[in-house]
Amino acid sequence: MERAAVTASSIHYFTYMGDVYYDFRTVFSPLSSGSQIIPYIGGGMGDAAVHFGSSTFANTFHHHENEFAYQGMTGLTFVSASMPNTDWAIGYRYLGTDNHNVHANNLELGIRFHS
Repeated sequence: MERAAVTASSIHYFTYMGDVYYDFRTVFSPLSSGSQIIPYIGGGMGDAAVHFGSSTFANTFHHHENEFAYQGMTGLTFVSASMPNTDWAIGYRYLGTDNHNVHANNLELGIRFHS
């Protein structure tokens, strides 16, 4: 009996993560206005629901697994003196999983409002 290897042509995943961030509160004020740039790092662990499959004229293959997932984050937060309740951020996030080699590299832009 001969078995053909099945190659996934599409992979979709959804993650459930618990993350921890650390802000380096070293004040870096490049402008005399009192604005600050605060670097941060972070990491997380959780679960990835991975769906993958392929379709050909003769066969359709679909599979679903839950896998251990991990991620690392780093970036910069900009705090403007003229808008002290608003933080602007730019960051990088790497996500990986245990078994099926799902890897994602993300560039993030964010805005955070607080009182």
